[in-house]
Amino acid sequence: MWFVQILLRLQWASCGVTHVVCPSGGNAAIAAACSARAYGISCTIVMPETADACMRRRLLLETPDAKVIVHGSDWLEAHQRAEQMVNELQMTHPGESIRLLHPYDQSELWEGYEGIIDELGPDLGQPDVIIVSVGGGGLLAGIIQGLWNRGWSSTHVVAVETEGADCLNRSIKAGQLLLLPRPTSIATSLSAPILAHRTWNLAQLQSLTPVTCTDSDAIDAVRQFLDDHGMLVEPACGASLSTLYSGMIGRLQMEGRIPRPANVVVVIGGGRNVSLRQLSEWENQTNSFGSLHQLSTSFLPSMTSPYLANTSPHSVSSDMSTKSNLFAPHLSTDPDETLKCGTSTPSTPRPVCTVLSRPPMATEGIDSHAPSGEVDRETNAEGSGTLNPHDLVNFSKLLATSETEGDDGGLHE
Repeated sequence: MWFVQILLRLQWASCGVTHVVCPSGGNAAIAAACSARAYGISCTIVMPETADACMRRRLLLETPDAKVIVHGSDWLEAHQRAEQMVNELQMTHPGESIRLLHPYDQSELWEGYEGIIDELGPDLGQPDVIIVSVGGGGLLAGIIQGLWNRGWSSTHVVAVETEGADCLNRSIKAGQLLLLPRPTSIATSLSAPILAHRTWNLAQLQSLTPVTCTDSDAIDAVRQFLDDHGMLVEPACGASLSTLYSGMIGRLQMEGRIPRPANVVVVIGGGRNVSLRQLSEWENQTNSFGSLHQLSTSFLPSMTSPYLANTSPHSVSSDMSTKSNLFAPHLSTDPDETLKCGTSTPSTPRPVCTVLSRPPMATEGIDSHAPSGEVDRETNAEGSGTLNPHDLVNFSKLLATSETEGDDGGLHE
């Protein structure tokens, strides 16, 4: 919610925006409605019919001034209706400034998420690994941009999705950005039908491992995190936590993809779409404690020089409004078009960065007495990757060499 508040207060309210329309059935709806109310901006929320009834009640109780419209069988239909409403309102209210607030494909939100990386710097320095859940990719885009802004592009990113809402993983396997019209995961905050174009482009430039987990994995991690830390989080957050509780980080260390010991940071977004009642229902639905599930990984191939030749060492968000596209020769903005390069490959309350100083479970082949990030060499966990550390590009050196080429900054859209 914090990032949406900054957006509405500093950039939109100050520019005379009088009405925002947000297509969302989850955290972005709460954030938009609460922030708009705080700054005297009218707000309309367009929710799909699949939105949880608890979220609708929260909107009515916490933001009675917001207008809530239920439309469409999925988020795509709700989004189309929201765009239509913006056009209609602009025609019927010509003296007002009306904006569409996208729940994840919004450059101002990405810039806000960069602040997570800025906050890590003074206390922790550069992390070896950052684990983040991925839905539409807004948070992932901001994390990658923040890493690049600080010259930390060598940090490995583990991007976690739930099965049935795995746009990134499926797109990487297909080699092009894919549409997932009917997400089926119970992690509704991750159930975006398509990844933001910006995120798709950045994910191919970053040292990144996409991971998918089952809904059962996510719910199990939510329960274990509640037991360990007394914090109740959404299944969307449980997705990223599942990589720790399942021993995935240990497997990546054994494969040499991340160092051992490793300074690991998990970004936990929190969210409002969760309750003890829902948690119990989800557990019954998925039988989360009935069996163990193997996380699935898909590793990006090594990247080629055409991408890196046009990379800027400067802020990747310094000029998001510029229309010139630095990556036009190599990156496609058409979701139906395969990338031209030779490689294949929702707004929430303010995220909390939790650094785990020890592996959470010793029963998954991890020695709880070992230094942070280390695992027992006797573990029998196996990974599915094919790369070794030498395949990963050292972006820091490459970016440093390009700094003298007179680039005026920014990875332009």
